[in-house]
Amino acid sequence: MSSSDSFWPHGEPLRVGYVLKRFPRLSETFILNEMLALERAGIELTVFSLKRPLDEIRNELLERLRAKIIYLPEVVDYVPRTIENTGWSALMEHLVPGKSEGERSALLTKGHAIATLALHLRLQHLHAHFASDATTAALVAARQSGVGFSFTAHARDIFHCYVSPDVDDEARRLKIAAARFVVTVSEYNRRHLLGVAGARAPIVTLYNGIDLSRFEFTADADREPGRILAVGRLVEKKGFDDLIEACRLLRERGFSYQCDIVGGGEKESDLSHQIERAGVGKSVRLLGALSPEAVVQHMKRASVMVLPCKVSQSGDRDGLPTVLLESLAVGLPAVSTSVAGIPEIIEHGRSGLLVEPSRPAAITDAVSKLFCDRALRATIAAAGRTRAERLFDLTENAGRLRRYFAQVTEAKATQKGDSDAHRLSVG
Repeated sequence: MSSSDSFWPHGEPLRVGYVLKRFPRLSETFILNEMLALERAGIELTVFSLKRPLDEIRNELLERLRAKIIYLPEVVDYVPRTIENTGWSALMEHLVPGKSEGERSALLTKGHAIATLALHLRLQHLHAHFASDATTAALVAARQSGVGFSFTAHARDIFHCYVSPDVDDEARRLKIAAARFVVTVSEYNRRHLLGVAGARAPIVTLYNGIDLSRFEFTADADREPGRILAVGRLVEKKGFDDLIEACRLLRERGFSYQCDIVGGGEKESDLSHQIERAGVGKSVRLLGALSPEAVVQHMKRASVMVLPCKVSQSGDRDGLPTVLLESLAVGLPAVSTSVAGIPEIIEHGRSGLLVEPSRPAAITDAVSKLFCDRALRATIAAAGRTRAERLFDLTENAGRLRRYFAQVTEAKATQKGDSDAHRLSVG
């Protein structure tokens, strides 16, 4: 059988369990998109959610997901305790440093429940998103059940300082060493993780994909001049405070504009007060969280996207902002910063404009340049769509992940007894 097949063995579909901290979550639409693409490719999915979902807007695409969703808080007390806890306490202290004994115990119990359910459902592989609680639960489940696991590392989970750099990196090393393979969303991230885990670690770069059929290219002539759009959670690393200051400078320079900031989060009150102090309340609006469909409509109207990401005080930073991929696809010229994996999305001067982080005046310069140069906007828009088709096609990228799943499950089936043989070959 070829490892590129989505069936294992003899026409039986690959059965993969997705371990997630909370599902669904509006800010993690990229995970839903990935799962939908994998189902279209023939993989049979089960979702294990460590927590119940928040009371928030739901993505309409959720209705298309066929996977069974199992909420661990609701089933953990009913799963037979067939697995011993012996030896886990010390390891959990290293896997999830900084958590209380009660939190570690609860996470361990959920991992045990996933193990039991994985065996019952005859799952062949487990995959987690984010190298934090979800990956810890998947590691526990994999060790207890004998089912292999992998995980995708994103941003906060590998850059944020939870306890200390040394302690946090030791937890990450343990998880990488236990996984069949690790996916991360940018070459920037991959280089960082190889520095943590060693050059031979099975870590591959796989960009988040987008469904290009959902993002129709909109020509500049059909856009509203002077309309700025920003989309993201209202947290420090998104840099929306710098955008507001850049908007104040735009007003000082005499530009007429409307800036809409879409998203919710802990900085909402601070940003609202900043807008008031800057005197730009008539031109800058906080719209709150919107559905993905509503965001696409805003993208069709806007003439410039701005995402001024920066590194937070805790070391957290964006990995590969999905909204920038979507901007490329719809032909919306973007201004962003040279943080983390963003230069892998935007080629400065060709498919967008990049500035140094925490430089509001530089953001103002870039936005005003796009406002004043229609030919530049058109050139960037066309190049952006081409780049999206070449690098960020959801079907192609999810197909690679499907092949990774097939490769490690096939290796595990045919080469039992050698743990290294079960790992992904990354060249």
